[in-house]
Amino acid sequence: MLEDRHKDLIQLKKAGDAHKNVIMARYVYEDRIKKNVEAMPKPPATLYIEVGFDKEAPLNPELAQKHYRRFYADELENIKTIFPR
Repeated sequence: MLEDRHKDLIQLKKAGDAHKNVIMARYVYEDRIKKNVEAMPKPPATLYIEVGFDKEAPLNPELAQKHYRRFYADELENIKTIFPR
């Protein structure tokens, strides 16, 4: 799993999104189904987890945006990239 996370992190660095802890989905309107759909590819599942929708979702589902948040498989104290000492 660490090897997969490392490969995905290298790809994110090339895309310029490696520094982000939260990624918001981007949407486009699809005429065929008459609905907004995600336009961007999902972030790697080894680095980000799909959390859900923002606080506007219950009020207006058309304005809702999906969140992807970075996660770590271990306690943050054990992650050397965050706490090098």
